[in-house]
Amino acid sequence: MKYMGDTTGDIIIVPPVVELFSRPELAKKLWPDNIASNREFQTELVWRRKLNERLDAVISRLPKPGIELEQAVHDGFLDEITVAEMYASLSDLLEDSTDYQRIILYLPFEFLPDVNWKSAEEKLRLEITRFRIAYMTTWNNLLSMLDVRANFVDGDVMDVEKRVNDLPRVVKAAHLIPKLVEKGFLTVGAVFHLLEQCEEETLRKSIEETLPVLADMGFIKSHDVILEPSDEEAPPVSVKIIQERLAEQFFAIERDDFGDILEKRIAWLIKDRKRQAIEKTGNGIKNAILSGTLDLDEAVLFADLGTKVECQLAFIDGVRKAVEASAETDLIRATSLYTNYKEQLLALWKCEFSAVRDALTKAFFRLHSLKIVTDTSLELLGLTVPALSGPFSANLRFLQPEIAEIRKIIKVIIETDAELSSYIYPVFLIYGSRLKGYGDKTSDCDAAIFVRQNTDVRYKETIKELLNTYFAQNKIINEVVMFWLDKDDNDALRVHDFDDSSPLLGESHWTHVLFGAVWVGTESAIHELRNALLVPYFYDNGRILHNRKARKIYIEELERDSVQYRLMHRGFAKFYPRRGGIKTPHASLIDGHSRFWDSGYRLTATRLYASRVFLPQIVSSEKAR
Repeated sequence: MKYMGDTTGDIIIVPPVVELFSRPELAKKLWPDNIASNREFQTELVWRRKLNERLDAVISRLPKPGIELEQAVHDGFLDEITVAEMYASLSDLLEDSTDYQRIILYLPFEFLPDVNWKSAEEKLRLEITRFRIAYMTTWNNLLSMLDVRANFVDGDVMDVEKRVNDLPRVVKAAHLIPKLVEKGFLTVGAVFHLLEQCEEETLRKSIEETLPVLADMGFIKSHDVILEPSDEEAPPVSVKIIQERLAEQFFAIERDDFGDILEKRIAWLIKDRKRQAIEKTGNGIKNAILSGTLDLDEAVLFADLGTKVECQLAFIDGVRKAVEASAETDLIRATSLYTNYKEQLLALWKCEFSAVRDALTKAFFRLHSLKIVTDTSLELLGLTVPALSGPFSANLRFLQPEIAEIRKIIKVIIETDAELSSYIYPVFLIYGSRLKGYGDKTSDCDAAIFVRQNTDVRYKETIKELLNTYFAQNKIINEVVMFWLDKDDNDALRVHDFDDSSPLLGESHWTHVLFGAVWVGTESAIHELRNALLVPYFYDNGRILHNRKARKIYIEELERDSVQYRLMHRGFAKFYPRRGGIKTPHASLIDGHSRFWDSGYRLTATRLYASRVFLPQIVSSEKAR
């Protein structure tokens, strides 16, 4: 992907602004002189690039997720100076301000230096001490921060229109307590002291949820542990039995009473419960494979054209899980298991149902990460591993037909559609799961446009209808988000925030779109909008939004979009099996099943946070012009 140079006529593609921040040398080309030459601005760009380089120097040399840094140094994968420099940059980030303190929620636990690590390198010893202090200072600060719990679990939040109460909250920093005690960052005594002094209800509950886990880990000897019996069913070994059982479960799900909620959410809940039923059946198939009770002749029937799709999905899920479970302790056995069922999986690859293809794609990607499926095999299947850790512009190669079509549409609008041209800028923003690399090929692209200032809001439906005429046939975009622009009291361009929120009305705090999307349009329009609309975000003018400092919301929106929404809940699991995590009888109390605890996810999330959760700040008296 060329920066500022990929053109078709006068329609260009520009990578996300947040990616351009990683190249300080481009500042003079991208930003007004008063920004490009500003020392604060340049210093922030340089320091953030250094942080990313130092993180990458460590992460890229790790043999696998889940390895302790001390072990990686001992085994010769890393040297102590490289690790010391990473700790130095992380400490700089945490000590400099509170803007990016939430990175510690995602740092791999293997990066936390054990209290018993005694390095012979003085620089590393000093930086470890400094990092531990900076980390714990930041952790204490985060104990006052409440999050929507679902953001760290499955992303399932009730429709705004149907909410009666606030969404359940959690102090996620408190849930880190078991790992911090394990690493020697906290003592059990300090945990109980914190609990005794705690007055805030959500914080108290979040701390209390960690106590049974501490008991599981042997840090609290007096706590009674009550293990719940497993509800996993006996391994099914018959296609006929599985089909009948799933049909009964689906029948019950479809006739369940979901109450007074939106039809769209009911449809989502039905789909999700069916997914859970399939995965539970897959667990049974996994157990049958591992115990040797699934006959290979019976396995052939799963690939039969007459077998129901849900049964095939359960089979794919079970085979993948069995191979992954074996790989944890015996890679040779895992490879052998895959070989046993490879023929059936490849036969199912010819299936016309997208759900089966998606499940197989997930299986092949995850087994590829374990070195069981080869690079050549992926290539023969037409599969390419996307850049989940960024830069996301690298994933544009998967969107070439869509981008080409959008370029044509912009050109047609400019040349032949005077009415629509009078309403919108000749610029489209492309973002979402397709750009991030984990969206399904059949998914629509997420797109947004800018409505020119002084456009009467009464033309909202007219603009929508005009846009729909361009996308009704090709289906590359379902609906387009509209950012309506106006001027503030200082005559500066800004995004207009409507009183009534809507998923199709962009808001001023949607930094994940404004800074995280690919821009496609005319160079002059992109230049105008970037300079006039985005530059004010660099200045902390004390703006309050939703009773909070606007800058905090801007940065948290970048975090939510980059490392939480979809990536944690679905995206990462599509490509990688579980590594590490927290596996105790009571881990469910702190949502231990979530990818939040996964070592591989945390490596990716740390990279993404460092590279994409970034908004340079200019705090001098100079004002944006």
